[in-house]
Amino acid sequence: MKTITIPETEYFEMKSTIQRLEEQYQQLRNKIEVMQGIREGLLEVKKAKKTGIPLQSLNDFLSSVV
Repeated sequence: MKTITIPETEYFEMKSTIQRLEEQYQQLRNKIEVMQGIREGLLEVKKAKKTGIPLQSLNDFLSSVV
């Protein structure tokens, strides 16, 4: 097995780049999660309109959470 030697400055630059990419990846995952939640909510509203099921208002929902 061969060993690769990387200069210390290059190692820290790579490590910094990897950390930045991981942070950006996590931000994108969070955005995807929010968008999926919005999509699910819109589908729920669409389904409720078709079936006539009453929905809880945002104000009622927020009041029940507190």
